[in-house]
Amino acid sequence: MCGSHNGEDMHVEGANHILSKIGLNVSNLGCGSQAPTHKSDYVKIIRNGQEPTAIHNNCSGKHGGFLAYCVFNGLSTSDYFNLDHPLHQEIRKISAMMHEMEPEELIPGIDGCSAPIFGMPVYNQAIAYKNLMAPEKFGTAIAKACHMITEAIATYPELIAGTKRYCTDLISVTSGKVIGKTGADGVYSIGIPSKKWGVCIKIDDGKMGPQYNVAQSLLETLNLVSEEEASKLQGYLESEIRNWAGLTTGKTQVTTIVQNLNLNTTA
Repeated sequence: MCGSHNGEDMHVEGANHILSKIGLNVSNLGCGSQAPTHKSDYVKIIRNGQEPTAIHNNCSGKHGGFLAYCVFNGLSTSDYFNLDHPLHQEIRKISAMMHEMEPEELIPGIDGCSAPIFGMPVYNQAIAYKNLMAPEKFGTAIAKACHMITEAIATYPELIAGTKRYCTDLISVTSGKVIGKTGADGVYSIGIPSKKWGVCIKIDDGKMGPQYNVAQSLLETLNLVSEEEASKLQGYLESEIRNWAGLTTGKTQVTTIVQNLNLNTTA
């Protein structure tokens, strides 16, 4: 439910399992059909005489969570992706609390998976991840839920993204010492449980990919990953740019990370 997954077999199985538990199926998903991230997974579907469906959508697990909430609370499932649905009114309230904003300050839009999504400053996205790491001030129920989320992500990092993905590799290599999650367009958020820190990175032009280079450079600069962990994640420090002929035309890399960051550990 926390993932932006690749649509690999394990992700399809997980999303289907959520739906089967609540008596629903792929036809109830409103996220739209999407081809799996990796070509090999897409080819396998085609070879089986099938086409990608909404279960392969990178947000199918999240939508399964939406539907589970609706079934549990006796809410309608046919319109669960509408902003005025009680589900998203509750999400807006909890999101505002975690981001330390007023609900009316969250700017609504429509996500790539058709669900409502809320815009907010990058600073508040970092605050939300800080609060996810240290949620006790919100009470026992919220704290329990936040700890359940971070424990699940740390235990099953392959489900938040998948093979050859920075989120999964980062969490796996650090054994959950660092929690990272990507988002469109060009966003990367990080939580450091031991320090109760939250970080958010935004690439101004929205390009997907450079946020991983910045995230890895930042983690190394702040010594938040060990030398051994950094060596295993070395491939994410820069990204090659290739043309349609497969020739390398350049690369994306971080040239400077500010060393004297003013870290407010009480914010």
